[in-house]
Amino acid sequence: MCRNQSQAQSGGGGGEKVRGEDKSTTTTRQQQQQQQQQQQHLQNQQHTPYRLRIVVLGAEGVGKSALTVRYLTRRYISEYRRAIDLLYRHTVCLDDVTSEVEILDVSLREKEGVASSHSRWGEGFVVVYSVDDLRSFKEAGVVLEALTRLKAPLEVPAILLANKRDLDHARQVTVEEGQALSLQHGCQFYEVSAAESHVGVTLAFQSLLRETRALHLTATTRSNHLLPRQRRISIVAVSRMIGSLIGRGSDPPSPTLRPTVVMQSGCGSPKRTLRRKDKKRPSLSL
Repeated sequence: MCRNQSQAQSGGGGGEKVRGEDKSTTTTRQQQQQQQQQQQHLQNQQHTPYRLRIVVLGAEGVGKSALTVRYLTRRYISEYRRAIDLLYRHTVCLDDVTSEVEILDVSLREKEGVASSHSRWGEGFVVVYSVDDLRSFKEAGVVLEALTRLKAPLEVPAILLANKRDLDHARQVTVEEGQALSLQHGCQFYEVSAAESHVGVTLAFQSLLRETRALHLTATTRSNHLLPRQRRISIVAVSRMIGSLIGRGSDPPSPTLRPTVVMQSGCGSPKRTLRRKDKKRPSLSL
């Protein structure tokens, strides 16, 4: 009788040991699966280009379209259609990293302000003024003020870009004033001439793309839910502040953006006009 009880106890201990091994094996398999999923996720990220959305803002006539096309094609075109938003799509190879870049050139008409959909859509902002137009400089300051107030706790990448430095004889805004404004709002400053050279324009856009891309990397390594939500809230707040400061009494609904698509190209020589839609910190002087 005692012998049977002893055998039963011994058999029970063996069963517990087997169950323990099963649990350990299951845990190990789960860990291996998680590691494989993480590795696959990293590989997908390496092969999937970043998509960056840039909004170009500024008063009418400061050269927003000329600057954008200068950056994308290295060509200077002086005449553009006004009173219409232009969307440029381009594949950029920067620092051995491929990014799908969409640049929205916003037609900022008098007393209209910035549409809330434009501000929510954008991830990085180019704020442009002309050195021969004091009014455009003041308007750029208004936009930067809105962005600066709403940076905390997350940054909204932006650069201050002064255009038409070739018109020095008609200058109304000094380099020092532009530098002071950029330092006041903690953004990079560049003074360039879209008419003279593409070099300074390229450096300015590349600096913004790097900053915007770095924010993507930071968001990826942090929480998959908290940071994107904070950023969306921040961009919406930026939109409302810009609208209130520039003269929009209330935010419109959030319609789907319908700009004219004027360029879509890859890392090689850009190809002009593929399709059209609805008609409706440091400073540098180059």
